[in-house]
Amino acid sequence: MDGKFFQSGWWEFIQTTFMPWTLDKINLWSILQNWLFLTLLPAFIFWIIARVMSYRHARSLAVREAMTPRPHLTTLKHPPEGYGNPVIVSANVVISHSKTRVFAILWRRMIGGNIPILERMVNRARREAILRLEEEITARHADLLINLRFTSHNIGTGSGRSLGIEVVAYGTALQKRH
Repeated sequence: MDGKFFQSGWWEFIQTTFMPWTLDKINLWSILQNWLFLTLLPAFIFWIIARVMSYRHARSLAVREAMTPRPHLTTLKHPPEGYGNPVIVSANVVISHSKTRVFAILWRRMIGGNIPILERMVNRARREAILRLEEEITARHADLLINLRFTSHNIGTGSGRSLGIEVVAYGTALQKRH
């Protein structure tokens, strides 16, 4: 090879195809700026929106928990004396992850340890399920709920990633005998 290979235009082809940062009019800094603007900025905006929505939901849960008349909920299997007319009641809640939280969850799973994002989400889902269950009990004019149980399911696990969680709360509602 006497240098004819580099003079034939192949080297320019390799540079423009496999090494675009070596182009005269495009530098690595502009590529980095575009990546930051097109990737990190929308991710940050969506993260802020998800945080605001999560905060508003937690605040509405606290307000509803303070306002709702609270019937007695218990995990007893057998009804106490003076209660009858059993009715099965249930409530379910589905809460999904935001895309930024999916990234944070996957990162935390790689590192190991507790995943506080999931813990907060499951806690919010359980609180919402209890509130809906209490509304159902009140609508049925019941005074007590026994055998309270929770089940939870991951939703959308076909691709290996969970897209959300469903929490189902159920039990037996009883009315006080007069």
